[in-house]
Amino acid sequence: MKKKLMLGLVLILSFAFALAACGGGGDDDEVVVDTGSVRISVDDDDVDVDVDADADVDEESAGDYDFSGDAYDIYEDAVERLLWEDGFEYDLTIEDSASISGTGAGSRLSGHVIQVDPSGDLQMEMVFTTEEDGDRVNTTSYYKDGYQYVESDGDKIKYSVDADDMQDAVGEMPEFDADEIGDQSVTETDDGATVSFTVDAGAIENDVNAALEGIKGLPGTENIPDIDIDTGDAYVGIKVTATLDSWGNLTELVVEETSYAGSVEATSVTKLSNIEIGEFEIDFPSDLDEYEEW
Repeated sequence: MKKKLMLGLVLILSFAFALAACGGGGDDDEVVVDTGSVRISVDDDDVDVDVDADADVDEESAGDYDFSGDAYDIYEDAVERLLWEDGFEYDLTIEDSASISGTGAGSRLSGHVIQVDPSGDLQMEMVFTTEEDGDRVNTTSYYKDGYQYVESDGDKIKYSVDADDMQDAVGEMPEFDADEIGDQSVTETDDGATVSFTVDAGAIENDVNAALEGIKGLPGTENIPDIDIDTGDAYVGIKVTATLDSWGNLTELVVEETSYAGSVEATSVTKLSNIEIGEFEIDFPSDLDEYEEW
């Protein structure tokens, strides 16, 4: 904001003094430049500058994004640009609940995630707490050089994970094909816009099956049976709501999933909030070499 204002002042002052050097606009003319926050008048050899420090300057005006497209196109563009940034961070919550014949259970994960160079030499830090059935587990996880390092309840383990698989598992924003998208809406606000869309059940079926196949072989998945999700006998719904600033950057993302089959009902709400773009440096522990390899 200050850099933009200073650059504007430099350009305006250059223009004003150039006019003064050339004799203004004529012997009897006065030339005035008024931007609302800066007023400059040139009369013969005199240059008067008046800066209103309290003026309302719209610092986002130079970056107004065109929100006239479809909701998913706007969202997809924001995700692609985010993943090409030097880095970003966000607060994460995942709340799951399930009910079987009226008996309910639930869990909650909350934490903070930092990604560095997501489209290149990926590094990550994830600090989170999991709450389930009254128990709380604190976990810190790092990713660098093709390994994920996890510290939880005093245990320290590491295992090899390809960077693309790591992004797919925990780092990548949900993406779909255009023909999978259902209802869409775009609501512009003073600060940007809120976009939302739903996803067809068939697309979710394919994505869930692909995700189940992708996690096979990771620690803790040895006992997961072969499952093939079929939404023909069940209902599965997903809604994505994204908040963007006036530059079209993601600032918040909420993914709501609802499913039921027979007497089983389940919901999952994932929320990424306070999304910030920037250059980050992760402070890795000095004892990563001592983590036990799985």
